[in-house]
Amino acid sequence: MAKKFECKRCGWCCVHSIPEFEEAEYLAVRDIALQRGIQFKQIHHEDGDIYTPLKTYERLMEIIKGRGSFVGKEPVLRCEFLQYDKDCKSSCMIYDLRPEVCRVFGLNPKDPTKRCLNPDNQ
Repeated sequence: MAKKFECKRCGWCCVHSIPEFEEAEYLAVRDIALQRGIQFKQIHHEDGDIYTPLKTYERLMEIIKGRGSFVGKEPVLRCEFLQYDKDCKSSCMIYDLRPEVCRVFGLNPKDPTKRCLNPDNQ
């Protein structure tokens, strides 16, 4: 029987991946983002535009250019909506409005884009 994914709120998923918002998801969080000074980058794709937090996108571009930060083999991208509490547990500022890519995280541990990257959770 496969081990059920249980989030430990370490934040690795939000540090080492880039959230992609479809247009409706972006529109749902746009005002909250603007209030917090979070800007988005619109990326054109043939099957529809996606939006990602600008600073996170800029970190990705630095990694592509070979100048970004890594923890081991994993790139440090850090979602702009990631926050930590006093006990160093991570949470999402927009949890109820998070994009689909974040909602399905951990549900398919065999898919490397959806599995927890924290070695303590393996």
